[in-house]
Amino acid sequence: MTDQTDQTLFLIGAERSGTTLLRIMLDHHPELAFRNEFEFAVDLVGDDGSFPPMDAYVRFLGLSRTFSMSGFEIDRQLAYPDLVKSFLEQKRRRDGKRLVGATIHRHFHRILTIWPDARFIHLIRDGRDVARSRIREGWAGNGWVAAHEWVEVEREIDRLVERVGQGRMVEVRYEELLADPEGQLSRICGFLGLDYAPAMLDFEGDSTYRRPDPRFAQRWRSEASPRQVALIESVQSDMLTRRGYTLSDNPPIRVGRLRRWWLGLHSRLVCTRFRMKRYGLRLWASEILSRRLKMRRWAERTRLAINEIQKRHLK
Repeated sequence: MTDQTDQTLFLIGAERSGTTLLRIMLDHHPELAFRNEFEFAVDLVGDDGSFPPMDAYVRFLGLSRTFSMSGFEIDRQLAYPDLVKSFLEQKRRRDGKRLVGATIHRHFHRILTIWPDARFIHLIRDGRDVARSRIREGWAGNGWVAAHEWVEVEREIDRLVERVGQGRMVEVRYEELLADPEGQLSRICGFLGLDYAPAMLDFEGDSTYRRPDPRFAQRWRSEASPRQVALIESVQSDMLTRRGYTLSDNPPIRVGRLRRWWLGLHSRLVCTRFRMKRYGLRLWASEILSRRLKMRRWAERTRLAINEIQKRHLK
C-alpha cells in the first residue's frame, strides 16, 4: 500500500458549514480525490490515542451509514491505523488521482494520531447560518441549543492550530467561497502545491449541488427572527467576533438557569417530534427501547432501518 501520510488532506469545520459543497469541488480536481464524511476513521479512537479492538470496530462499521455507502473493503489483517489509511488509499486508486483527502467534522486532534503530518482546510461559515441549518435538519429545536455545536467546533480547531501551526492549515470563509469560488479554490490549490483546475466548478452534471451563489450567504439576516438571532448570539457572540463576523443590532438576551432548562427541554421535544415524523412511531420507539434495554441485535436492526431512511433524505 502506498503511504500517503505526508500528503493527506482533511477538510474540517462544523456540520452544515458548507463542507459538502467544497468537498465536491475539491473532488473534481484532476489530481485530488476527496472522500466525504470520514468520521468513522476517528470516532472510536480514544482521546489518549488508543485504538479500538478490531472486532468492535468492524461491527461499528457495519452499522455506519456513511461507511456502507463508501464501497470500501475491510482488510482484517491490517492494524487499525493501517486499515483506516487503506480506506483513503482505496478512494485515491479508485479515482485514479495523485492526492487524497477527506472531510471530518469532529475529533480533529485524533486525526494526528493516525496522520501526524496531515494538512488541513478549515472552512468557516457564519455560525448563525450554521445554527439555522441545524434546526432545519432536526438536530436542534431552537437557536440557543443549535448555536453551541459551532462554538465547540471552532474552539477545537483553535486547539488544533496550536498543535500543528498555521503553516499546515488554510482558512476559507464560506461566504467568500460563494462570492469568489475561482479565487478561493486557487488559494487552496496553491496551499496544496496544485494548479487551479476549471473542472473544480464543473460538477452540476454529476451532483445535486449547483454552482456557488452569493445569495446563499448570511441568510440568517432575512430568514431568522430577531429573537432567534438574539438567542444564537447569546452563545456565539465571542466566537463570531473572533472569526470576524459583525453582531446584529438585536438587544442581547440573557439566558439564566431557568431559561436554559426550558430551552433544553423545548429542543428535545421538537427533535423528538421531528424524529417521530421522519422515522415513524414504531422505529422511533424501537430506537429508544433497544438502547435502554441494551438489546444489541434489536438495536442494530433498528440502526440499519434508520440508515436506509436517512439515505433517502440525503441531498
